[in-house]
Amino acid sequence: MTIRVVGVVVLVVASVSVPVAGQNEKPKGKESYPVNEKVVAFAKKSIGEQVGDGECATLANEALKSAGGKSISAYKDSPNEGDYVWGELVYGREVKDGKLVESGNAKLRVVPGDIVQFRDAKFAGRRPGGGTYTMTASHHTAVVVNTTPNGKVLGILHQNSNGNKTVAEAILTLTDLQGGWIKIYRPAKG
Repeated sequence: MTIRVVGVVVLVVASVSVPVAGQNEKPKGKESYPVNEKVVAFAKKSIGEQVGDGECATLANEALKSAGGKSISAYKDSPNEGDYVWGELVYGREVKDGKLVESGNAKLRVVPGDIVQFRDAKFAGRRPGGGTYTMTASHHTAVVVNTTPNGKVLGILHQNSNGNKTVAEAILTLTDLQGGWIKIYRPAKG
């Protein structure tokens, strides 16, 4: 499970106004998500460290276990074997036959502590300050730690990216998805 970035994405996009290591955004007028809050705390305290075997899914799974959430073993992979499910589907975005398909629960929005699952995902877009980037993630998992108000740009923490097995920050712009899919799940209490 690796993610490959072509170009210098993280260095440039880290200047976007989505502070990854900053304050958690709490849903306004909505209930809090205690499991999510603990997932974020675990992921943030792990920045720069290798969690378990350094695989991307290990970060999410260990964060969920430490938060008292249901781990990966509580769910059946979907849509195919190896496509991990981490809870209730909040949002999905897929490019299929050249068309964008979105799915999920319209009553929910992506919040810190949600888990992102990637499959054959290809991103391309503009970098802040100019230029472009591309990024591919054939099979990857990340933890959301911050979002923009519209929920389309996410600050994430992940490991096993570009050969780095330690937890690192990145920015994910959902509207830059050009191929494959991503699914974002809300963890459940164990």
